[in-house]
Amino acid sequence: MRAGLLRVVPQPVLDLLTWQQMEKRICGDPEITVAKLRKFIKFDDFSSDDNRVQYFLEALNNFTSEDLSCFLKFVTGRSRLPVQITVYPERTNLDALDLMPQASTCSCTFYLPKYSSPKVCEELLRYAVYNCMSIDTDKSPWDE
Repeated sequence: MRAGLLRVVPQPVLDLLTWQQMEKRICGDPEITVAKLRKFIKFDDFSSDDNRVQYFLEALNNFTSEDLSCFLKFVTGRSRLPVQITVYPERTNLDALDLMPQASTCSCTFYLPKYSSPKVCEELLRYAVYNCMSIDTDKSPWDE
């Protein structure tokens, strides 16, 4: 492993970094805050009077670093920053309220449904990020 790393990163550069700094540069930052996460979220196609963004951000503000890491995994397949996320309004059920959120890990896209309150948004988002554990649905779990 060391030989492979030295083919990409010169030894003098490695000598300047601690293992923690190296881990953070290679794997990303394990400590996630809403402020850090917000820098990597882009909202597209929301009207100015749409309360979904406000509800979503209020829900994220109640998440712990572990919850935010699970959210990242749900949306991107990665559990650490940096990664760019695009949030779009959910469009398949335009009039429906309080649906489960959906994500596309290939494009790091999150589809945000309409919610009746920030609390409902938080509950459904938390349920989704902790219960949708597999990003690979090409294979049945019964095919073992």
